[in-house]
Amino acid sequence: DDPRPTQLITETETDSQGEFSSEVGVHYGTFLIEVIGGKSKELLTGESIALDPTARLAAVITIFADEKAAIWITPMTTLAEALGNARLARGDKEPTYREAHERALQLVGAHFGDVNEPARTRPADLQFEVNDVLNEGVRSSLIMAAMSSLSVRIAETSDVSANVVNTVVLTEALAADLASEEALFDGTSADGEVTIGACPVPDPCSDTACST
Repeated sequence: DDPRPTQLITETETDSQGEFSSEVGVHYGTFLIEVIGGKSKELLTGESIALDPTARLAAVITIFADEKAAIWITPMTTLAEALGNARLARGDKEPTYREAHERALQLVGAHFGDVNEPARTRPADLQFEVNDVLNEGVRSSLIMAAMSSLSVRIAETSDVSANVVNTVVLTEALAADLASEEALFDGTSADGEVTIGACPVPDPCSDTACST
């Protein structure tokens, strides 16, 4: 059987800290959890961001019977969800939804900080929890901080606000890359070359001596 999620189990809203809880009753198996729209904060700057109503983060996770699971939905889990869908669509990778997404979580976790279970790893608070142990929670947070730093740089270079370019926008661009039929980071989405922000026109005198 291919236990892909097909039934809406529950809907809820996050609190001011971005946390939520939800009862799924007697249901167990493979769940797709989505976070849509709302507000966020850029990790590097703390700037409040009004996300596009269609902005989306996601995680695919297997929950067993009678399990009370703590799940973190992050850029890494969102990338893994895109990769899992692409691997399944290829037809030459894992044969089921669950297996494709479990493998995708492994691959993305290994690529970004060697985090074994991204959806079950609580990111550390880098202001208060950093110590000599570079554990998976710290590594997960460092990856998100790096993505935030890159987003801020792209926004500054493009002369746009964080509402236009932010970590969620960057995550969506990377997810579009992984979601294409190659199921690889190759800079190409189903719509063509992946781009974010805008590059300034180079100064023609930047590398040469100009005279008037």
